[in-house]
Amino acid sequence: MTEQSFERTEGQTERIKVLVMGPRAAGKTAILRQTIYAFKAEQLRNLPPTILVDIHPEKRKNKYICRFFECGGQESFFEEYHQPENEKNIFKNVNIFIFVIDSEKEELFSFARKEFWRALTKLAKYSPKALSIVFAHKQDLPEALAPEEVIELLLLPPPEINSTKLDLDPRLLKKTEKIAKKTVCYGTSIEEPSMKESEGSNHWIKGDEAIQATLQLYAKSMQKRSKTTHKPETKKSSSKQLLRKILTKLNEEVGALGSIVIDKSSGLSVASTLDKDDITQSMMGIIILNSTKVRDLGEKVLNIVILRSEENNVMLVNITDDFSLLIVLPTENEVQLGYAIYIVSETTKKIREILSNHPESHTSSNSQPDTQNATGT
Repeated sequence: MTEQSFERTEGQTERIKVLVMGPRAAGKTAILRQTIYAFKAEQLRNLPPTILVDIHPEKRKNKYICRFFECGGQESFFEEYHQPENEKNIFKNVNIFIFVIDSEKEELFSFARKEFWRALTKLAKYSPKALSIVFAHKQDLPEALAPEEVIELLLLPPPEINSTKLDLDPRLLKKTEKIAKKTVCYGTSIEEPSMKESEGSNHWIKGDEAIQATLQLYAKSMQKRSKTTHKPETKKSSSKQLLRKILTKLNEEVGALGSIVIDKSSGLSVASTLDKDDITQSMMGIIILNSTKVRDLGEKVLNIVILRSEENNVMLVNITDDFSLLIVLPTENEVQLGYAIYIVSETTKKIREILSNHPESHTSSNSQPDTQNATGT
């Protein structure tokens, strides 16, 4: 697997985490399939619902390599997202937050408003510089509310938020309101915009075009921020180089195909020596999304979990609560398992020390955009 982190790479490419949420059947999956796979509208009918979190394949859009985290919209799923053991993995290191709502289903607006604000509180806690976007979707439907009406309804704090005052933390409340104030709203649909501009009709842009507009808005905000907060990345680069050097030595000693240090909250790597084809995206997705649960699925040897497949074996080690180490080994390996476990344990200690000494080197470089709302809010 190639190097993946929330930072600029060669050619000024930046990998970013895009978190997509919204009520069930709002059109999240359709928008992402239109964006990632260039599906036509007729291919996006009656799609199956998303179960919990779906991590889509990376998609390059201009200078950004986007990893979309799509969250299913069932009410019970939202409760899972906000559980203490899950919320950090979902809401940390978010660069762009997109909330999709069916503009015609007014009966879901109360629920949508509650979940929108609840998500903003977690963004304020874990990713306060994330760009917040609302897609007032399905604008092609005859009874769809205009984007201005949708954002106005969503920005009214629900009673649950007012009564709890966000756990009585005034700083968190202030950060949440700041994100809400700068939220941008686009009217969207998977259909081509209507050519008839009859008076009073809603107008929209296609979902994939809205994603493109969102990335342009994010780029503009990053440019503004870089002018005022540019910092040298010497420490970041040196610590990453040191981590890769340690991983390379680990590979040589245990006969590994490659290894990777993963940030559990984002699913992206801090340092890696893996090639893309060394391990399947499906296996990686299981490990990343369920790093605590996977420990119960594999074969445990001391503090190391071993996941076996026909092509290779994967060793999984918790470095800290925030980071995991994965080592991919060939099925037939000349290095004895006991010796490999010893080397991996010693390497984990070294990596833990580097991560603790340079925590700023492995966090997202998100920025809070200072732009006007697309709907004029």
